[in-house]
Amino acid sequence: MARVGRGRPTAVKAHRLLVDLLLLGVAAQFFLAGVAIFRAKPHGTQRFAASSSFDAHRTLGNALIFVALLILIAAMLASRQRRRSAALFVLMTLQSAWTAIGSSAPAIAALHVLGAFAIAILAYVVHRESRLRSANAAREQQRRWLPPDSGVPT
Repeated sequence: MARVGRGRPTAVKAHRLLVDLLLLGVAAQFFLAGVAIFRAKPHGTQRFAASSSFDAHRTLGNALIFVALLILIAAMLASRQRRRSAALFVLMTLQSAWTAIGSSAPAIAALHVLGAFAIAILAYVVHRESRLRSANAAREQQRRWLPPDSGVPT
């Protein structure tokens, strides 16, 4: 496990904020997909997922791939959670690939839903770990500044 104070402070904060943004975006993605499913009206031989009612879901998904890339860059600079951040980026990128394959291989396209679930879990794990590290760093900082007999619990 890495030392508590390790990493560039700005990169650590950026990583934490970007992960929070991704987590909110993933929640919004589930909502937008649900709205699109109940609103979609495919025409003729058009795929259900190709319906224009999925436009907001697609647009936000593409933006979240960029956020996942920024998370990976921040993780590298902060020297924190590099593997998990890389996994988030890979999963986010695979989401587009799975839907692109959808018309010829529906079983592979169905991985899009499982991938979203995995992304939500992994984003939460990264979020939680980031918050725990920040709390531990704050406690360590407080311990360094308080005299041993101050009476303040640490």
